Amino acid sequence: MSKVDPPNLGRLGFGISGPHGSAMVSTRSTRKLIEQAILGGIRTFDTGPSYGRGEAERRLGLVLREVDRQNLFITTKAGQTEFGTSDWSPAAIRDSLGRSLDRLRIPAVDGFFLHGPAPENLSDEMFSVLDDLRGQGVFSYLGIAGRGPELDVAIASDQFDLIMMPMGPGAMSTNGPRADLARQVGLKIIGIEMISHSRKPWRISARPADWWHMVRQVIRQDHVSSGQDPLTALRQALRTSPTDMVLSSTTRHKHVQQWLDCLDELADAT
Repeated sequence: MSKVDPPNLGRLGFGISGPHGSAMVSTRSTRKLIEQAILGGIRTFDTGPSYGRGEAERRLGLVLREVDRQNLFITTKAGQTEFGTSDWSPAAIRDSLGRSLDRLRIPAVDGFFLHGPAPENLSDEMFSVLDDLRGQGVFSYLGIAGRGPELDVAIASDQFDLIMMPMGPGAMSTNGPRADLARQVGLKIIGIEMISHSRKPWRISARPADWWHMVRQVIRQDHVSSGQDPLTALRQALRTSPTDMVLSSTTRHKHVQQWLDCLDELADAT
């Protein structure tokens, strides 16, 4: 698969996932948050079919049909389907991207991620189909999103442009060295779960979106909180992490404004 010039992701991206694919957040709220982020200069928006059975993609698509796409970098995924299953057959990957483009209402995405494949899924047949899809112009950059040995296979394969993985404090012992290797071979590094350690595990809230996060923490048995202020954690991630982009998500307008303020601070400091 031929390489292309590295993408301009921006330092901070917005994940349209989680509660944005559920009834706990209204379509209107999701749209307003995306619009606020675009107006503030955030350019990367990541989603996928498994978030709310395609609902998160659909909501992002409602905004994309009304804005100038020229300065935006839109990514989606495949492998984990909108039907609640995993399907790694090359034909399924092709069909998944087609359905995602329909929901996003765009002819092509900028980045296309394989979402948590097993190492054996990264076959020559898979790469042949992906090469064909890129040749058709339906995506520009190939990525992998994962947590385990599939990342090592991807880094060694010379097939990918982007790598998405946890890069918070609890993941750095494993993924810090991976990030170093990925950078050496020219991959752009997207860090996820970089401020999740600052989330209070049992915050009492009347907001359904907060219930979503609490339920996920219970399911994942992820109750560790550093006690660090989320805004401080974000500033630290933006300034010192070995990533090209920090990917985060929120359901609150004040958080988006804090993101934008952090980006302004970062620009002033450089």
